[in-house]
Amino acid sequence: MTSKAAYSLSPGSRNRKSSTARQRAKELADLGSGFKLTSDHFIDVAKQLWADLNTPRSLACHLLLEAGEYAQLVRLKCVPRNYLWSDQDWGRPCGGRQFRDDYQATALLAKWPNFQHADLDPVSECQTSDDAAEKACRATNKRLLSTLEDPSKGNSAYLHLIFQMQADIARVLGRFCPHSWLENMRFGPGKASGQKGTHEYEKLSARPSVTADFIDLAAGVISSSTAWLEAVSNSGTDPILPQSEVDGEVYKFDFAIEPGDRCTMVPKNAKTHRGIRAQPGVNVFAQLGLGQMIRARLQQAGLDLDDQVPNQDLAKLGSLPGRTEVTIDLKGASGHIARELVKLLCETAPRWLHAMNLCRTDRYLPYGNSDEPQNWVPLASYSAMGNGFTFELETLIFWAAVRAVRQKVQDTGPYRVYGDDIICSRATADELIPFLAFLGFPLNADKTFLEGPFRESCGADYWHGINVRPIHFSTSVEEIEEANEYGTSIVRWVQVSNALRRLAFNRNHGLGCDSVLQPCWRRAVSRIPGSLRKSLKGPWSPCRDDYLITSWADALTNPLVRQSASLHCAVSPRLTVRSLADSDTNFLPSKALLLWRAREQNRVTVRFDRTRSWLRQFLTKAEPTVTPFQKQVHSWVGLKPEPGDIRPRRGLALRVGWEVFQPVGEDAEWRLAVL
Repeated sequence: MTSKAAYSLSPGSRNRKSSTARQRAKELADLGSGFKLTSDHFIDVAKQLWADLNTPRSLACHLLLEAGEYAQLVRLKCVPRNYLWSDQDWGRPCGGRQFRDDYQATALLAKWPNFQHADLDPVSECQTSDDAAEKACRATNKRLLSTLEDPSKGNSAYLHLIFQMQADIARVLGRFCPHSWLENMRFGPGKASGQKGTHEYEKLSARPSVTADFIDLAAGVISSSTAWLEAVSNSGTDPILPQSEVDGEVYKFDFAIEPGDRCTMVPKNAKTHRGIRAQPGVNVFAQLGLGQMIRARLQQAGLDLDDQVPNQDLAKLGSLPGRTEVTIDLKGASGHIARELVKLLCETAPRWLHAMNLCRTDRYLPYGNSDEPQNWVPLASYSAMGNGFTFELETLIFWAAVRAVRQKVQDTGPYRVYGDDIICSRATADELIPFLAFLGFPLNADKTFLEGPFRESCGADYWHGINVRPIHFSTSVEEIEEANEYGTSIVRWVQVSNALRRLAFNRNHGLGCDSVLQPCWRRAVSRIPGSLRKSLKGPWSPCRDDYLITSWADALTNPLVRQSASLHCAVSPRLTVRSLADSDTNFLPSKALLLWRAREQNRVTVRFDRTRSWLRQFLTKAEPTVTPFQKQVHSWVGLKPEPGDIRPRRGLALRVGWEVFQPVGEDAEWRLAVL
């Protein structure tokens, strides 16, 4: 397929070769689907990794695991300053190697959500944290109002910084455009209140939920889409009618009025869950539009929220001797955005503030309370995780705060902001931290690094310019069971095996893989059946996880790999996971997805949605009646409705494809570590 000889094959030979490739891909997918994952896979590899590291900390982790002291294990901390012999001697490499190994040993199971212990109560911990954030926001609201009413009582020095933030925020946001807001509205990846699934077609056909304050605009938002209108109204005429006869059709639908947020939790780690406030569906649709607009305005100001690399690069620079950049992290920043703070900062951008107020929620239902009117509590915070513009809003606030403080201390050094990840000079940080505390944002001392050789930002950890980022095992029992159910467990385990190989590669500074971790990697890949393991090997890649990465020479031992010497490349199998809802044989979701994506780009396609009333009848009849015109429509869009196979299908399926790989020029062989 990639060699010169392949291009001279006869058509019949090419067809036979293609058929063989498809057959092998199917066999490999079937074999991969039979791989079952358990928690023991991860625990077994963790024990081997600790043995390979062979440090006092890794031994302590192993003993705590064996003794069942899970609370102590997940609460262990690795403090960079403890690995410095003196304040002047922080760059010596030996301390860095010891920290790197202990950091990895400590972090490996720190996020493991499956530990159960008498001292671990993730539900209560999450609830306590969320309640504390609301309490802190109430205190912030009072503090801000008191300072504005009588600056002489204290904290008046911060008013100048706040006014500077106001100016920067108004300048960046600029003029508010309602049309741009409507164009940027979209569905998010998760589920909102009243939505039973995460696919677009499921959200499109769900009964729309909305707050009372937003109901008028929500009706206009839905009315802007013919597909959405007919999905929620369950009406429509046959598409064979002329366009002029259906333009004046009246659609009737109703909303589910939601008083506000509903507090929910998702697994985070063994210590605590992550609190999320589920928002009404149409509100989220509009909130995401505002978030996208703020993101675009920040990008115009030089802050690209779609790229974390600048933050990572600046953190690396800050870890070098003589640099002044420090990294700051805040504790639960999204839940500490106080209502009065946003009102104050956006005074000079009133149209933006009005739009955010319209689609935000102003009350919430605490954990465990019944859905009674008296149980809904007014929000002291402005927005939290679950709101579609929270991330962009908090980034804007912290960006403006850093700029205001930098101007005060006359700092001209580089700075970056990504959510609550802040990088700035030490001089700016000394003034910024108490200012942020006044604004209601507590410091996360465990992840803030103001001195020493270690810096952490946006998933990158550096000690003296060297990448010491550890790997984490954080797969929940539910995720393991789901992967086993859908036959995609092999993909997760390939990711784990590849993460161990890359960890060994980074430990050796890219000069081959550190052989210290070779037993751990072999322990991981040995869990994969031999015939499957041999067929998944592929050339080294710094980022790919759809096959088992190895050295170029080892990859060529894969019986399914075909090498082309002339092009110096290889054709190798790769794993893919496909959503069953995207299947062409699944009539209803495929049709809904097609219509939703083409709702404004192709009016002819959109008109097909007027068969929805017929679809409803089709769902309830054993032998549906299909008109010749409808059959023609089905052939145009490639859909094949079959009785008994028209319900939305959810889930995932493992597939195998083929791809051309080339060596990347890096030495991925196992060798002793370079000191």
